Amino acid sequence: MTTGKAHPTEAFPPVLAAAVRSELDRIVRSRDFCASKRNRKFLRRVVEAELTGCGHEINGYLIGSEVFGRGKSFDHVKDPIVRIEATKLRRDLERYYLTSGRGDRIVITIPKGGYRPSFETRDVDSLPGGVSPGSALDLAGVTVASLRLSDGPLSAMQPPLRAQLADALTRTGEVAVYVSSEQEVGLLDSEAVRRAARSNGTAFVLSGDSWSHDGQHRMVVRLHDGETGRLVWSEEFAQDAASTVPLVTQRVVEARRRLAVSSGSGEAV
Repeated sequence: MTTGKAHPTEAFPPVLAAAVRSELDRIVRSRDFCASKRNRKFLRRVVEAELTGCGHEINGYLIGSEVFGRGKSFDHVKDPIVRIEATKLRRDLERYYLTSGRGDRIVITIPKGGYRPSFETRDVDSLPGGVSPGSALDLAGVTVASLRLSDGPLSAMQPPLRAQLADALTRTGEVAVYVSSEQEVGLLDSEAVRRAARSNGTAFVLSGDSWSHDGQHRMVVRLHDGETGRLVWSEEFAQDAASTVPLVTQRVVEARRRLAVSSGSGEAV
C-alpha cells in the first residue's frame, strides 16, 4: 500500500482508494473510536485530500480555517488548536487499532510533524491479536472479492469495475466495504470466501463473473456467507455499462440487509 508520501498530484488507484475509504468508514463507525465529531471531520478531510492527490495542500491553516471553522483570519502559528486536536486524534486512532481495529488489514495514521495521513497494509494472519475464524464478523461489512469479466460491454471496465462497485456500495452509507486481493476467478470456493472474510472481518463476500452466448452478454453476482463460505444469494444481470453498476449496487444492498436481519435474529439465512 502506498503511504501518505505519494506525489502531490497523484491520485490513488481506484481499488486502493476504495479500500482506504472503507477502512475510514469502519473506524468512524466503531464504538472504540472516541474522537469528537470535529476530529472525525478532521480525519475524513485529510484522508480524502490524500486519496485525491491533494495531500500537499494539507496544513494547519487549512484544517483550522476549513475544518474547525476559524475562518480566513485563522493563524495556526499563534493558535495551537490544530496541534492539540491532532494529538488527540492520533491517540484515538492508536486506541482503535489496539481494540476493534487490531485485526484490520489497512492502518491509517497521522505521523507526527504534520497532518498528512499515511496508509499501510499488514498481514493480519501474523498478528497475535488479529481476526480469527471464531471472531464475530461485521454484519454491515462486505468484502468485494473476485469479479471476472469475459466478452461484453463491461469487459473494458475491468479491473475498474470492481473499484466502481466498491465505491458505489460505500456511497450508500449502509455497507462497510473492503477490497480483497483474491485472484480473478469465477466462483470462489468456500475456503477462499472464509479467508477473504476473516482478513477484513466482514460477514459477507461479494464475487461474480460473466459470459457471452449467442450474442447475449450476461453477468452473475453472488453474496457468500463469510463465516461458512456458503453461497447465500445470487442474481443474473444483462451486461450494460451504463446501468449495471447502479443496479447491482441496489440489489446487493437489499440482499445484504435481508441476510443481516436474518442472521442477527437467529433465523436461517
